[in-house]
Amino acid sequence: MALQFTEIAVAGQTIHIFDMPDRRPGASSSLPIRWMFQMELEDVLYGNALQSTGAVYRLLQRTPEAKGRALCLRHRSTAVGSGLCTEAEWDAMMGHLHSGVRSITLVPVDVAIDACATLGETTASAALIEALGGERPGAWGEESEEEEEGEEEGEEEGEGEGEGEADEEAEEEDEGGDGGCRAAQRGSTCTGEPCSGPGTASLALSCVVLGSDWCAFAADHSVPCVMWVRR
Repeated sequence: MALQFTEIAVAGQTIHIFDMPDRRPGASSSLPIRWMFQMELEDVLYGNALQSTGAVYRLLQRTPEAKGRALCLRHRSTAVGSGLCTEAEWDAMMGHLHSGVRSITLVPVDVAIDACATLGETTASAALIEALGGERPGAWGEESEEEEEGEEEGEEEGEGEGEGEADEEAEEEDEGGDGGCRAAQRGSTCTGEPCSGPGTASLALSCVVLGSDWCAFAADHSVPCVMWVRR
């Protein structure tokens, strides 16, 4: 039976879901499994559209439920010759990927949901879980409540200090400062505003997640990173 693909728009990207048996020796069931492409999973979660950085591979290694579940199809002749897929299935999958692809790694949808939970709550991971029909991890809600409580306590205890920092920051901006991201210079989390000002060009800033200048977790991948660090 020919593969039937379902296209789902999520976080500004399009992913493809389809059913195909896991024909590996020792597979727990001969029934079709619902798969998605690992490269599309990485694109949604990390914004790596054309070339993998190994980010999803490392994420799957940290996801207990993912061990041994991903299916790697290395080249057409090898995948077909080993009985993991048919020629028609290979061609159908390749029809949804860019021309430079030579091997395909598939991730079961339930594993993709577990990987999102392991990654933690981001705009992309939350959107992907919802798009795949999964439930929001309970741990996310608990962590969010704890963070909110911590923020409220911090605001009450450090009200005066906050005003002093604001005054100090305003003075830096009036004098021109050192340029770059103010929060990064203080070693704290950036507010998300573009890094600008005198000296920015000579100040090396990097995203702690990807080492790039744009936030990987933004739905449209076009807003300044909120996790700037100085390097």
